[in-house]
Amino acid sequence: MGERRRVETRVHPLAAAALPSLHRHVEEILAEAAYAGQYAMLIAGTAISENYTPSSDIDVFVVHEANWRQRCAFRAGEYRLDITLLPVSEVRAAYKSYHAPGVLDAFASGLAVRDFNGTLLTLKLEAERAYAAGPPPMSSAALALWRYRLSVALDSIAAPRSDDRWNALRLADLTRDALETHLRARRVWKPNVKNLLAVARAHGHPAVARALCEPFSLLDRDAVAQLIKAVLDSLGGPLGSWRTAREEARK
Repeated sequence: MGERRRVETRVHPLAAAALPSLHRHVEEILAEAAYAGQYAMLIAGTAISENYTPSSDIDVFVVHEANWRQRCAFRAGEYRLDITLLPVSEVRAAYKSYHAPGVLDAFASGLAVRDFNGTLLTLKLEAERAYAAGPPPMSSAALALWRYRLSVALDSIAAPRSDDRWNALRLADLTRDALETHLRARRVWKPNVKNLLAVARAHGHPAVARALCEPFSLLDRDAVAQLIKAVLDSLGGPLGSWRTAREEARK
């Protein structure tokens, strides 16, 4: 299930100084698009957290009633503005996407700075409910496929003379795939990659959380192998073979 996070109630003081420039840039973008309708605006990310620094981006979502999407990046003095403009329908569609949960996360935890007819308030409530409910469950076929892929990878890591194949980049990619699959199976929304280990420790199976205990390292092949084994055990164990539905039908 998704975790309901505490929502900040104000923009960080350093980011707040950028608000006049932000409003001006949004108005200019809408004018260039010949859009004269109503719109809502939300700020998300580090700009509403204690982790904000002058080098951080200020993530902004602008919701409108038209049928187009645009993303812009601006420098406003020392501030970096990342502005995404999108229609209400696209916001709601994004709530159903496991592989791109950034919009859901932003609207579930972001701060409304402008609304129209309660649209943004409604979208935020819908996002919070979707976040709490968790993503749709994995299909049995998708789960079996990932069990097979992880099983093959585990066999390869354990094989003699496989050191050259498993460099740091491949170990990191394998760890990411394993943990994202594990969290999806447990119906936890896909986190930002920089938060992946922390979310897996907090919401993963106890065996997976133990495998991630310090001093877990993505550069340690044995540690990654133990993690993959823990993930596989939590998913029902390794699979030694995989057949597609078409191959099964030919038998």
